[in-house]
Amino acid sequence: MNSTGILIVEDEVLIAMGIQQKLEKFGYHVVGIASSGEAALALVIEHQPELILMDIVIEGSMDGIETAQKIQEQFGIPVIFLTAYSDEKNLRRAKFTDPSAYLLKPYSERELEITIELALHRVQMSNRLENQQRWYATILKSLGEAIITFDTKQTVLYMNPAAEALVNRQMIGSLGKELSLCCQFESEKGPVDLQKCLQKVFGKGSRVQMADLRLTDDPAKSVVDLSIVPIKGEDGGIKGGAMVLHDKTETKRLLKKLDRHLEPDSRDLLTYREKQVLDYMVQGQATKQLADTLGISPRTVEFHRYNLMRKLQVEDVPSLVRRALSQGLIDPE
Repeated sequence: MNSTGILIVEDEVLIAMGIQQKLEKFGYHVVGIASSGEAALALVIEHQPELILMDIVIEGSMDGIETAQKIQEQFGIPVIFLTAYSDEKNLRRAKFTDPSAYLLKPYSERELEITIELALHRVQMSNRLENQQRWYATILKSLGEAIITFDTKQTVLYMNPAAEALVNRQMIGSLGKELSLCCQFESEKGPVDLQKCLQKVFGKGSRVQMADLRLTDDPAKSVVDLSIVPIKGEDGGIKGGAMVLHDKTETKRLLKKLDRHLEPDSRDLLTYREKQVLDYMVQGQATKQLADTLGISPRTVEFHRYNLMRKLQVEDVPSLVRRALSQGLIDPE
């Protein structure tokens, strides 16, 4: 027998017993029969059924619609209304309870079976989607990178805790607002044209990456790497985008400290680009990833890496990192 528990709420005994026989024939387990809303609530608390078949006109101070509303609010258990009443007033009231179905009497045995199967399938799909959303939300919250998602109208949909801390805004206050109102960026050349970046993401489906940006009006003077990627639906169409911000403020601070510890002639020999490459080498980026971040070729990265090792008098990347560690410039954790 199917272990799915179903509660019947019907005040006419013969009708309730007939429904029970049909359900058991379908292979379901009937957890009980209630003739009133109060009795139904008690049985729900006791048995926690997966589905409820509810007549609208029942005994007691509550009708079936009121009972269904209380059950939805407290337990979230899906309800199928089985009733002989199809008047507009009851239909409107029933809609507010978000029923799984509204089956009019008289109905055939096959109609009842299909309606129950579809209702249970809907619950399974809803639970699966809810679990997936909860899982994805947990992943996003646990990531160290700041992540902001938005739709094609540039309306903020989600902001993880790292993003809240970085842009100094709470997600609750940012949801529904335009992305540009939550964050603006500046490079050494001036303000970043965020609209132009988003046009590339939405218009061409391209990924936008920019390094060494500052958040406008940020008292902490945070330095970030910016990446914006399109979010596509199952049909391949672009549904929105995700902004990923990597906070490299501490790394920049360590590199400045490294500059102060270098011999004057060596420090003066390092170009701005070489310092950028050194920055990402400290973070552990490989040649291809580093090239993509800075928008240069892998061969150029190798050239800068060679110059860094020559100028700092080390033979390889691990030696460079060890030298920095030995001078107390990098936290080994």
